[in-house]
Amino acid sequence: MSNISEEARKAAAEKTAADYEAPEGVKDRRSAAEVRKDIERVREEMAASVNELANRLDPTVFADNAKAAAFDKVEAARARAQSLAQNAAAGDMRAVVLVAGAVLGVVALIARKLFR
Repeated sequence: MSNISEEARKAAAEKTAADYEAPEGVKDRRSAAEVRKDIERVREEMAASVNELANRLDPTVFADNAKAAAFDKVEAARARAQSLAQNAAAGDMRAVVLVAGAVLGVVALIARKLFR
């Protein structure tokens, strides 16, 4: 892990370019030490921004996020199908019709594949 401070990470996430611009018409009265300190702070904030961008653009992070999203969709579909099957078993006519339609659709796809 990097040695970038949590404060720099937070500032990098919240600040915009305008936050770093000097006000027009105002003389800078900071000492050389204060300027160096500000430069170091901005450097840390920029490093935190670059690290965050690198993490967001990392192909393994993209793949992991896509995998997690696909898993969530499959789980949601499984839960809906399970609920529909339970409703059909309980005698809900709408659910019975939907299950029957799904079964007929699968049978039609299999028959089409077999007789092609």
